Amino acid sequence: MAASVRLPMREPCYVAVGVMTVPHYRNRRDAARQTWMTGSNVGSTVVVRFLIRAGGLHPDVLAEAKREQDEHGDMTFLPVASEHGSPPQRGRVLTLHAWTRRATAVCPTARWVSKADDDVYIVTVDWEAQLRMIAAGREGRAMLHGKVVWHNWNVKHFVPHSFDYSYNPDNWRRVIDYLGGDESRARFPDERRRFELCRTHGARQCEWCPAEAECTGPFPFPTGWLITMSAPLARALAGSPAVAAEVARAERLTRSWGGPLLEDVWLGSVVHRALADWPVLWVQMDFAHQFNGDWPAVCRAEKRPRSCGYEFNTTVVYHNKRTRKVHAHVAGEAGAHVPPQPALKCAASAEWRYLNHHMANFAEYVRRERRPSGSGLCVLYEPRFLVPPKHNRLFHHP
Repeated sequence: MAASVRLPMREPCYVAVGVMTVPHYRNRRDAARQTWMTGSNVGSTVVVRFLIRAGGLHPDVLAEAKREQDEHGDMTFLPVASEHGSPPQRGRVLTLHAWTRRATAVCPTARWVSKADDDVYIVTVDWEAQLRMIAAGREGRAMLHGKVVWHNWNVKHFVPHSFDYSYNPDNWRRVIDYLGGDESRARFPDERRRFELCRTHGARQCEWCPAEAECTGPFPFPTGWLITMSAPLARALAGSPAVAAEVARAERLTRSWGGPLLEDVWLGSVVHRALADWPVLWVQMDFAHQFNGDWPAVCRAEKRPRSCGYEFNTTVVYHNKRTRKVHAHVAGEAGAHVPPQPALKCAASAEWRYLNHHMANFAEYVRRERRPSGSGLCVLYEPRFLVPPKHNRLFHHP
C-alpha cells in the first residue's frame, strides 16, 4: 500500500489536517486544491492530506488514486476497508481513529490534529492564528475545538440519539420515563406518537435512546465538518486500549439498518467514556467564525429555508458544498472576508449573557458527570459582534 509523500515544508508543521474523502470525489479534492489549499501557510505550518480508505479497493480505482497521488503528493492511503453502501457503514469512525495514529508520522511537530470533510472551506491563515491563540499557555493540554453541540450515543447499535444545543439530560430521560409507564412525560400528541415509535421500533426509529442500558451521555462533541484536537488528545485516543476495543467492536458490528456510524458523535462518546479521567478543555467555535448551510439568496431560490445559514465577514470555516463559489466570495476582488479579531473566554462574562449560558451549562456537565479538575469550556468569539448583527457593519448577508 502506498505511503503518503511529504511535501517540502518552509516552517515546522503546526497543524495536520486530514480531509476525509472517497476516490470518486476527485472533483471535491481538486476544488480544495485550487481554492483554500492555496493559502500561504498550506504546505508549511498547515499540512493537508486527503484520507483514502484503501483496504479492498478495486485495483483500477486504487491505481487511479495512486496516479492522483503521484501528481499531487497530498493523499494518505489508510489500511481501512472501503465500503459500498451496505450498512453498517463504519468507515468514518475507522478513518478518524486511523488518522489519529498516522498524523504524527505525516507531521511530527504538529500541535493540533484536525479532521475535515471534503466539502469544507478553511481560511487557513486566520484559522491557524486562532489555534495558536487557544494553545498559548496551554501546552500539553487535551483540547477539542469546533462547533460544539450535544448528543447521546447508543453504545449497542452505534447510533446517535437526543441531539441538543446544550447539556440537557432530561431531554432523553423523558422517553425512558414514558416507556416505563409515566405517560405524562409526553408533552403533546406528536411527541407521544414519536415516543410510541421507540416502543414499537426501538433504536431503529427512536430519536431518543429507548433503553437506559444502551445509552451514554449526553456529552459534547464538535460537528464533523471540522474537528480539531490538540496533539496530546490525539495521542491519547490513538493509544487508548479502551478506544481500540471500541473500534474493534465497530468493525464487528452487524446491524443491517440505519445510516453510517458518525465519527463526530462517536468521538464525543469515547472522550466522554474512555477518557473520562482526562481533564479535557472543549473550545467552542462561535457563530461569527463558522458558517454551515447555504446563503439566503440560494435558499430562497431553491425553496430550502431550513438549510440557510447566517454569515459574518469574519467567517473562518465554511461548510456548504460550494467550494469554488465560496472562494470567489471570500477571496475575489470584492472579497467579503474581514480578518477576525477573536477573543477567548474561559469564565463567565458579565458583558454577554450568551457566553454565561455556555459556561454555566458546561460547568453543570463537568459537575454531574464528575469530570476531573481542569475540564471545562472556552468560547472563541468575536468581540465586535457583541453588537446585534443588524446594527453591525461587518455582518454580511448576501
